[in-house]
Order: sequence, then structure tokens, then C-alpha cells
Amino acid sequence: MLIQVITSWQVLAVTVALIIYIFIVNNAAKIRSRPNKPAKSKRKRKIPKPKFPSAPEIVSGDEDLGLEDAAKN
Repeated sequence: MLIQVITSWQVLAVTVALIIYIFIVNNAAKIRSRPNKPAKSKRKRKIPKPKFPSAPEIVSGDEDLGLEDAAKN
């Protein structure tokens, strides 16, 4: 009697329908989450630009800085 219930067309149809439903839901979940994972690994990180101004230029000793004039006054 139990074998007849298990092999009835209604039980088999519901089982197949549930398997197909679970398969579709799992594939939809994978498709929705798929773009985020590869996009992170393929993108190159951009080096952020420094927010502070560039370092001051070093002035060589050959140029006249006007220090001698200030010292005489």
C-alpha cells in the first residue's frame, strides 16, 4: 500500500515540481550574487591622490635668497 502511494503520479509530480522550483531559485540566487564577486577581483585598485599639496621644492645653494640683504639692514 505504501509503495502505491509513493509511486502515484501525484506524489511524483509534486516531487519533480519541488526539485525544479529549488533548482530555479538556487540559479536565480547565484545569478544575482555573481556580478559582485568577479568585479571586485578584476578591478584594479586606484591609488588615491594625496589631499595635501605637493612637498615644497628644495632650493639649491647657488641661488641668491636675499638673506644677505636682510642681515645688513
